[in-house]
Amino acid sequence: MYAGADFLLMPSRVEPCGLNQMYAMRYGTVPIVRRTGGLKDTVIDYGDPGGYGVCFTRASVGDITHAIYRAIELYSDKEKMKSTRMQIMELDNSWDRSAQQYIDVYESIVSKERKLNGKSSIGKESPVQEEINLTPVSPDPDEQTPALQNTDKNLPEPSVLINAGIEEIPLMDVKVKAPEAASALADEEIDEQKI
Repeated sequence: MYAGADFLLMPSRVEPCGLNQMYAMRYGTVPIVRRTGGLKDTVIDYGDPGGYGVCFTRASVGDITHAIYRAIELYSDKEKMKSTRMQIMELDNSWDRSAQQYIDVYESIVSKERKLNGKSSIGKESPVQEEINLTPVSPDPDEQTPALQNTDKNLPEPSVLINAGIEEIPLMDVKVKAPEAASALADEEIDEQKI
């Protein structure tokens, strides 16, 4: 249905996320949306620079009618309509893009920290490392699989982690299990009485 339509009208009063407009755009259907929640975040009005949808502000008959007239105006300009469809089908709404934005933020924090001459903002040496070396250690007698231990002596003790040198985060008494343990646990049957 999305691919067969020219426009998708979403006059939502409240829209915390909004996926329908993204599905529609993927198939070349131009969204007509009210500027609210996720719709406001994912659709830019074609009258704005880089825009590709039709947006309106109030959930009223007048605003919706005006938006539909603007959509008809867009539709009558065949070249503009074709370029808008091509533009919206090429939008990247994947997790790859979102994940990269988070990585960029984290890298900018680490970069700023490194510029502080290796000192963290709490006055301790910055433990920022390129990699952490983990090796198996002898298991506890009560454990069936070995825990992993940090062998990099430049990192802080396991009881406290300095997150990019910015804040101290106390760690709970958690042990990292070897990968074999995870597969062994997955193969065990669940005892419903323990649940």
